Amino acid sequence: MRMSMRMSMRMRMKMKNTLLFFAMLFTILYSYTSRAQSRNAIWCFGDSAGIDFTVPSNPQPYFSAMRSRGTAVSICDTLGQLLFYAHTGDTSNPVNLQGNIKNKLHLMMENGDSIIGISWYQEMVIIPFPNDNQKYYIFTNDGSITYNTYYSIIDLSFNNGMGRVIQKTYLNN
Repeated sequence: MRMSMRMSMRMRMKMKNTLLFFAMLFTILYSYTSRAQSRNAIWCFGDSAGIDFTVPSNPQPYFSAMRSRGTAVSICDTLGQLLFYAHTGDTSNPVNLQGNIKNKLHLMMENGDSIIGISWYQEMVIIPFPNDNQKYYIFTNDGSITYNTYYSIIDLSFNNGMGRVIQKTYLNN
């Protein structure tokens, strides 16, 4: 009985910490979008779909190479040009259980495979590095009952601006 109470308390604490972590990420992301309005001009999502909001009064369909129905994220430069996008794995497709990162040419980014995240519930976010416009964090959550959080670092200075995932890390233990 005591063991299960300790496990329950530990899980609640982990969930609370994860929620706090994502609240902080949202705050950081919100502060960046207020300075760089075009960073979200192109949305890429599953089934090869996307929307280009470069002209907000006239959004246009946009092609993406995403073949998933999981969570999707994308980011543009300050002029609204797509830099890269990513998605989590697709629980409806057992072959595609891990996410990946695509560059602006819709090709797999170097080391952009095997990104943790299996679900449909917005467990992925892109955050620019504070003082380096060539690097970005992608934070993901594995969708498990323990809410494990991971991050990857993308560096766009590699491969002639197409980028490379230079680090994949597990945050909580």
